[in-house]
Amino acid sequence: MPLPKRLAIMAAMLALSGCGSGTPEAPATQTAAMSTSQRATGADITVYTPLVQQLYVAFFGRAADPDGLAYHAATLARLQLPTGLRAMAAAYGTNADVRAIIDSLANSAEAQALYGGAPERLIAALYLNSFNRDADAPGLRFWLDAIQTHGLSTGAAITTILASAQGSDVITFERKAEAARMLTTALDRAEARALYAGHGPNALVRDLLGATHSASTDGEIGSAIDAGIAALKAGQAWTMGDGYAEVPGGARSVALLVAPAQHALLRARLDTLATVLAADLNARAGQFGPVWRVDVVQSATSVPAVRAQLRGRHGAILIGDVVVPTRVDLADGQSYPDLTPYRAPDCARYRIPSGTQVVQPAPGSDHAWIATDDPACRNGMTVSILRGTSAARQPGELTAKLDQMIGYHRGPDASNARWTPAYQHVNALWIRGAAPVDGPRFWDDIPLYERSRITYIQEGRGQERLDAFRGCLSGANEICAFNGHGTQGRIVAEGPDPTTAFHSNDAVDFTSGDLAGTPIRAKFINLQSCSTQNFLNPDSFGTSLLTRGDALLVLGSTAVVFQSNWVDKEAVQSMYQPLAHGATFAEAFAGKLDSVNWGLQGDPFISLRPKPSGPQPKLTVDGKHYNVHPAIARLALGDSTGSSTSFRTVRLANRGNANLTLRLGIMAMNVTARDRVMNPAGGENWNLGFERAAPAANRESGFGNVGDIVHVVPPGGELQLRLSFEALTNATTGRRSTGVHTSTYEIQSNDPQMPRVVFELVANAR
Repeated sequence: MPLPKRLAIMAAMLALSGCGSGTPEAPATQTAAMSTSQRATGADITVYTPLVQQLYVAFFGRAADPDGLAYHAATLARLQLPTGLRAMAAAYGTNADVRAIIDSLANSAEAQALYGGAPERLIAALYLNSFNRDADAPGLRFWLDAIQTHGLSTGAAITTILASAQGSDVITFERKAEAARMLTTALDRAEARALYAGHGPNALVRDLLGATHSASTDGEIGSAIDAGIAALKAGQAWTMGDGYAEVPGGARSVALLVAPAQHALLRARLDTLATVLAADLNARAGQFGPVWRVDVVQSATSVPAVRAQLRGRHGAILIGDVVVPTRVDLADGQSYPDLTPYRAPDCARYRIPSGTQVVQPAPGSDHAWIATDDPACRNGMTVSILRGTSAARQPGELTAKLDQMIGYHRGPDASNARWTPAYQHVNALWIRGAAPVDGPRFWDDIPLYERSRITYIQEGRGQERLDAFRGCLSGANEICAFNGHGTQGRIVAEGPDPTTAFHSNDAVDFTSGDLAGTPIRAKFINLQSCSTQNFLNPDSFGTSLLTRGDALLVLGSTAVVFQSNWVDKEAVQSMYQPLAHGATFAEAFAGKLDSVNWGLQGDPFISLRPKPSGPQPKLTVDGKHYNVHPAIARLALGDSTGSSTSFRTVRLANRGNANLTLRLGIMAMNVTARDRVMNPAGGENWNLGFERAAPAANRESGFGNVGDIVHVVPPGGELQLRLSFEALTNATTGRRSTGVHTSTYEIQSNDPQMPRVVFELVANAR
């Protein structure tokens, strides 16, 4: 193309004020930092460092390393080139030095490795790197046509897009460039410079900037930088594979927290358990998996002090009479344990008044589930309880159960396969008119059990259903589940009763005392019943199940809860799926027990299957393969201004050598906003605008966020997950939510190293 014609096209592009940018907001002030046309004089290189950081963010999605920053700034200063993006874009067609600088970035080895020389990939990455959003389709077509048909260079297109950005895009880009400056400054020390070198550290920093948004505070950015540098110093630099990064699991720790009264009696056994448990976990971790440490710690005597002991941990077992937070059950007036302050020890949502252990939630956050803009309150670790049925029986019960746990973790997988690989669920809850559930269908695409090994009991009299549950307990099955009414010391099995809508007259009690006549050989027991896990009461049903037989883990509710015939669906699809691929229960339950009513007793570090061998899938998320469960991926979306919707595409690829099965969440969860709009009655607009825009659902039951949308990705294939954000208007008040919004979105996979990924989403509404 003749140069005059090419310059005319570029001038027209600049006049477009940025295809695909957000709604303009005071562009005269918001584009000032990007539109300067001054030239530096002499050897003043500092005026060029903002421009260099902007170019690194745009082209590579990362901060400039200290040496690269100094080199490029010195080169720009020596050539006395423009110091701003708009002036650089305007000079691209006439200044050979400007062209050389820009084209060297576009054609660099790093750009080739990231984008493979494909202009569509580079431009798509530019929008994500700079604005946290996808390029709109017309804008992307426009730029590709200019490059492929009219001969515009990729470098010219990039600088023109950046120079013509406006509105919230400018704010986002400049905030990310400032985050890049802060990171480079933090690394510009002799002891830190060597940390930021190579493809792995580059990928880590790229990930850090990917979570920076237009309203990120200096404190939030600084905390992320500190965490990133700490990971690099700890030798957790990412390792590059064939076009993707291996993200190591890093250092992880478990606390065996024992009460002072039981410390002397149990210390020797706990030391042995710590040794064999750490060895077991590390043997299962894989090449890039976590490095586990297990510590025996004498517990403090107050709830705040115990929370302090749990900070920085990734799991815990509380042994003996460890003090626990409590609440009062409004349904029956009983005190019950609330372990959520321990699962999320850094969460500021909880208040424990001095001299008490009663949980007082912070104002405005008293929900049955955690929905907060503080990620420290989400994705809580697994915390389990190990105590006796009474003070008199506790010493013997604890020593016996610890001996069983030691033998389990010391033994090989083969010796722990003595349980029958079978699942039985007994539905003994009477709700008139409720249709039987298709329980086996819950297990579609979850290969934990053969279909013939899955049984749902939904018929028969109350006694028949109770007999079925007792048979499961004594049959050495891996999992026995019971859905029915309960109290602290009993469960109730109901049969049909057409005279009542709820609470059948055909009801049979099964008490803690009755357990003496039933051998307990099941490995894991799920009691979907009220209050059975209230271990504060002597002879609680859950504690009795655990201590009077071979069971290693019991899950249930500590208080009165809502019940449904469908409750097992979420347990199967949301919590059990990772167990099929070698996860421990602690991994499978992490972040899943955030309700105040969940209680877990026993050893959560047991598993049902060894880590699989042979050909395996490998899930990468935007080029990253995490080696920890659950993997937490932080992701910022572009701003929503007015009624605009921001989209961001996440590339889910299979880098393994077996089919990858992905189970996608139906909806975003834990959605909140710092400036959320409240209804007159005090409730908030629950769905604040995060959505899964694509792919479309191909199988959806409509019950809960249990991920019933399944896609299979062959080796070498890719699935594009498109997330969106649009701040919604409250239908009751007519007001639109503004400010920073956060949410979580979850996917599950059959990749043994990362069977669950939780996206921590953040976006800003203006």
